[in-house]
This record gives sequence, structure tokens and C-alpha cells, in this order.
Amino acid sequence: MIIKKRFRLTGLIIALSVLAVIAGGCDVIQKFASQPTSREQYRRFDFNHDPWLLGFNEAYEAATHNRASWTKAPKKVALRIAGYPTPDKVSVFNRGTGRTTVIVLKDPVREDDSIAAAEIRFDFVQNEDRLEIEWAGGRWRCQPGRGQSDWGPELCR
Repeated sequence: MIIKKRFRLTGLIIALSVLAVIAGGCDVIQKFASQPTSREQYRRFDFNHDPWLLGFNEAYEAATHNRASWTKAPKKVALRIAGYPTPDKVSVFNRGTGRTTVIVLKDPVREDDSIAAAEIRFDFVQNEDRLEIEWAGGRWRCQPGRGQSDWGPELCR
């Protein structure tokens, strides 16, 4: 009886997935992309000069020194930097030995009236017992009349 219920549940999940593909189209394909969008599509963040990142640097160094568990998981570090406790989508790409890319999507963005959606990319490298941010950048879709209507590295106005 338990086996029959599992097969029914699996069949239901497959059916719902097929319906999601038909209804959602490209969004479903995007969720299962094998490679992240190239860095050239993002505006590079400067962790030494961008004011909102300076505070994170200090907090990350202290947490790493204290061996906080969240500093060892690329997804958790990315969410802390992005400031999104509940993003709309998080994609994780393993790029080989000790290399991970995490992309955090927020759509819509309610905190800024010029931005329709924001996507932040983080490239991490595992060095011994320390997770290091190799590269980070953002791209945005702007509200009508406030900048680019498709994804781009330019800041919205």
C-alpha cells in the first residue's frame, strides 16, 4: 500500500511539473540552466568602496573568525550580502573543484521605486577552510521610464 501511494505521488509530481513547463515556459528552463549568465552581463561590485558592502566585510570577517556556520555555505553568504531573507529565486551552480556561483533574484523589488527586478551574482572559491568571494556583481530591470527595460548592468534612475 505504501509503495502504491509513493508511485501515485511521484506521478502527481511529474504531472504537475509537465503542467508547469507548459504554463511557465522559459522560467522553468531558466531554473535548470547548466551555466550562469556571464559576468559581462553584470555591474561588478567593489567590496572595498561600495558603502553597503563595507559593513558586510567587517561582519563576514568577524563571523569567519568565530567559525559561524553560515560562512561555510555559499548560498547563505550570498543571501546575507544580498540582504534577502526571502528572495524569489536562488540558483546555485557548481563550477568545479571548490568553485560555486550563486545567483539571487528579487522580483519585484519593493525597496526601490526605480527597480522592477534585481539579480545579484556571487562567485565563490573554497580555500582550505575559508569561503572567499572571488567576484560579485548585479544587474537590473528598471521600471518604465527609469532605465533599461531588459536585464542590464546599468543602475536604474
